[in-house]
Amino acid sequence: MLIETLSVREAREQLSGVLARFRRGDRTPVGVGSHRRTEAVVVPVEVFEELTAERAQSVRQASASIRAEGLSSSSDADAIL
Repeated sequence: MLIETLSVREAREQLSGVLARFRRGDRTPVGVGSHRRTEAVVVPVEVFEELTAERAQSVRQASASIRAEGLSSSSDADAIL
């Protein structure tokens, strides 16, 4: 996915406009970074909540699959989860 990337200066200047877009329902992420290289991404809170819920669901499914096979996850895997 190609996203619009703003410089830090542009992000400061356009933040209220980006938030207004999000309030109108635009779910398009906006990148921020130096020299047009994306270092961070701003998304509407709804998108963030959906992504974190999907990750939590994936973790639950993976853990259940491991248990269903009679196995247990390693301490390294537990630390990641």
